[in-house]
Amino acid sequence: MRIVTYRPARKIRKSGRKVVGKFPSSKMGRMITWESPVERDYLYLVEFDVDVISFWEQPLIVRYYDDTDHKIHRYTPDILVIRKGNRKQVVEVKDEKTAQSEEYQRLFQRVGPILQREGYEFIVATDRMIRIQPLLRNLKLLQKYAKVRISNNHLICLNNLFACRKEIPLGEVMTLLGSKRISKQEVFALLRHGILSVNLRHEINGDSAVSFAINSTDERR
Repeated sequence: MRIVTYRPARKIRKSGRKVVGKFPSSKMGRMITWESPVERDYLYLVEFDVDVISFWEQPLIVRYYDDTDHKIHRYTPDILVIRKGNRKQVVEVKDEKTAQSEEYQRLFQRVGPILQREGYEFIVATDRMIRIQPLLRNLKLLQKYAKVRISNNHLICLNNLFACRKEIPLGEVMTLLGSKRISKQEVFALLRHGILSVNLRHEINGDSAVSFAINSTDERR
């Protein structure tokens, strides 16, 4: 195996057979290119996962020998995820039907051991694993507010608001902060950046229990 670099190992081109787009990552400070809708959805998960330090699209090339045709082949995985503790995960993102096909099962059996020997975890993430609702729907909602600015005034208001209460329903938070001229968009931005914490595995609505936890990691994976 040869690692090219932690950036696209090959140029990503638009194709009539593929849906290609860019994901605005605050964590990486740049646009991340994706080549399928399910790959795009996976980026939401790693963007919000507090255990993930960084992630890179098409980051390396694996060369492997296929004894069925006796040739050397090249494989470029979809995503490299770097987690806390320097855990390195090479992730192939596919819909479940494709991942279970004979062609891809044979590929995974060949490249998996190579990557493991080089110190990488090899993971196949399918649409069934990625598109868990309402988690994914909540992440997509909050990502819309990634660029809304947060100031010290927001933190001062939150300190006062949560001084005597551990949790407050989201609707009440919006009403109370609204009286301080903090908009609903800013409240969603506070949720987006983890300054306010909410259980993302439950549908976000006015009854959602919200806590003030800048350093909280609960339910944000």
